[in-house]
Amino acid sequence: MTGSDKKEKGAAELKQGSGGSQPGSPDLALAAARFKALSDPTRLRILELLRRGENCACILLEDLPSTQSGLSYHMKILSEAGLVGSRQEGKWIYYSLRPKGFADAEQFLHELGTLMPENPEIKSRQTGLCGCIKPDVPARLHLDGE
Repeated sequence: MTGSDKKEKGAAELKQGSGGSQPGSPDLALAAARFKALSDPTRLRILELLRRGENCACILLEDLPSTQSGLSYHMKILSEAGLVGSRQEGKWIYYSLRPKGFADAEQFLHELGTLMPENPEIKSRQTGLCGCIKPDVPARLHLDGE
């Protein structure tokens, strides 16, 4: 399988939502894609520009140190992550933010930082597989300074 084939397969899996997650839990592949999209300074700059409202690719390029193909690459990542939407009008492509993608990322982070509710089946096992005694855990994880 070539690198291009792997990328296409990954994009198809992302669109289908196959992150290997269980029903009721977040799609881990989509969450990873969102945070990957948010990890690049150029993509963060694009999102900052789109906070002003919908913009044409040519307008975005005026404020970015990027080529048309570079912008296209970044927009593909942002779109697949569900953070940006696009529409075509004639030969122009207009981009805008998708608030739901950001809300979903925020919800995922919130859930990730919160301990799961007690499960009686799991609670009944007082020792780990290695024989250690499981400590009592607080209801929520806290960062230093909270």
